[in-house]
Amino acid sequence: MSKGISVVKILVKTDAIRKELEEIISSIDGFAIQRDDAAGDSDLLILEIGEPPERDFLYASVIKKAGRTKGIFFTSALTAPEILLEALKLGIKGFFPQPLDRQYVKETLVNFRGDQKDNTENKISGSELKSGQIITLFGSKGGVGTTTAAVNLAVSLASRKDAPKVALLDMNPFLGEVSMFLGIESAFDWIEVAKNIDRLDATFLMSALTLHESGLYVLPSPVSITEGFQANPQVLETMLSFMQTLFDYIIVDSGQFLDDNAKAILKLSHLTLLVFIPSLPCIINLKRIMDTFYKLGYPSENAVEIIANRSIRNAEVSPKEIETALKKSIFFTLPNDYRNTMSAINLGKPLMEIDSRSEIAQKFSALAALFTKEGKPGEKPVVLPETPKKRKASLFVNNFFKS
Repeated sequence: MSKGISVVKILVKTDAIRKELEEIISSIDGFAIQRDDAAGDSDLLILEIGEPPERDFLYASVIKKAGRTKGIFFTSALTAPEILLEALKLGIKGFFPQPLDRQYVKETLVNFRGDQKDNTENKISGSELKSGQIITLFGSKGGVGTTTAAVNLAVSLASRKDAPKVALLDMNPFLGEVSMFLGIESAFDWIEVAKNIDRLDATFLMSALTLHESGLYVLPSPVSITEGFQANPQVLETMLSFMQTLFDYIIVDSGQFLDDNAKAILKLSHLTLLVFIPSLPCIINLKRIMDTFYKLGYPSENAVEIIANRSIRNAEVSPKEIETALKKSIFFTLPNDYRNTMSAINLGKPLMEIDSRSEIAQKFSALAALFTKEGKPGEKPVVLPETPKKRKASLFVNNFFKS
């Protein structure tokens, strides 16, 4: 192997894929492709997994144990979870799904070369390590639109002109709906990543995430109840901390359950957004949640903001009354747009794809702007929605506000 040159061996059965890989590798400085008839070791092996995959897995295992290459990447048109899990167990550096994403392959190879050249440089895709912001959305109760808010905030961030790198995690224990809301199918979920946390590196984590057409990277929750593995807070802390080095923003849909894992996420979060709708049960729950945070000692008061979803004018409980009861200003208000929201959910698309000019889509764009160069987590919007005219509140409302 030549000094300063990374030698790549390509073992693929599909001629079109081989040709495409050769074109990609040839376009990157510092790489050379090893001839098929050449003897000797390589710096990197790209191996295509076919049917049956067991034979290719065995070959990869033998090559790895023999030290014949510094890194192995799989490529395949097969994306069954079993294949990716086996790759994790083997310590494979990454996975290139077919058809190939040329830009992703190129960035991954550049990153691999950077790691091999000097591990102390901590280079990822040609740039310094990031220090991503973790923004967690927590529901005051079920059905208040926490997932809708998380999905559309994440998509709005990822779609901005300054192109921040954004990940969306569905941290519901099981049967989360993020994938459904985005119309995607993911081979991995966060439980599978957590199971293999000791084998996790930047390249493989990026392979485990599903890339949405908006540029958003998604790690969903399990689609079925899992047994035999219990993720603990330390594992989640490791996973999230690692993701911070790769992304500018990590948006977490935390659901509405305050278990030990949720507490660990809250501790790590730079900002927690509590989502509620202007109904008395939600407001009561919201107050209880905020009181619980105070008793726990985290997240701190200045790291918690409240978002009013499905807001309507002349509601029974006004924004001013809510703020008085909670002793906290409403950070942001999202309008009640049942038609567009239900269309987005049923079609598996973000709101901006349903109608980018709608008020609710524009609101999510404005919310995303608060966390970019135009704003940062914790800043209040300059203009809050107009407060409806004062009305006489119900006896229940009056009693609640006096408590």
